[in-house]
Amino acid sequence: MPTLLPSRLLRGRGGRGAAIVFLIAFDQISKYLMLAFTPSATLQPGLLGRIMPNVPAAVVSTGIVAVLAIYGSRAHSRRTRVALMYVVAGGMSNLIDRIFRGAIVDIVTISGLTFNPADLLIMVGIILFLIPSQMRS
Repeated sequence: MPTLLPSRLLRGRGGRGAAIVFLIAFDQISKYLMLAFTPSATLQPGLLGRIMPNVPAAVVSTGIVAVLAIYGSRAHSRRTRVALMYVVAGGMSNLIDRIFRGAIVDIVTISGLTFNPADLLIMVGIILFLIPSQMRS
């Protein structure tokens, strides 16, 4: 199965941990650079952007990431483990934003939607998770 990472990073639990750290580092570095050098980055303090601004998002995010990490460590399918790895990495990176910046840093705006690389990781993970394992190319 093609992934966004070299296959050797995905072997074993230590490999998935290293891949998660790599993905989080990529996201955090891209946000840091956008905040430092461009005015286009925006901060989203609420949950789901402007939709739920007063929800304690850090608490909700921590719970979701913890449940997915536990489930992912027990998953038997490689596709499921990779999908959950992407979701956990994106969720952890957004949680880091909430803890250290007080809001999520969104760096890309397309047609009025703002997002960041962590959001893309979460979306790719969800799409991989939802694709039936019986599908053949």
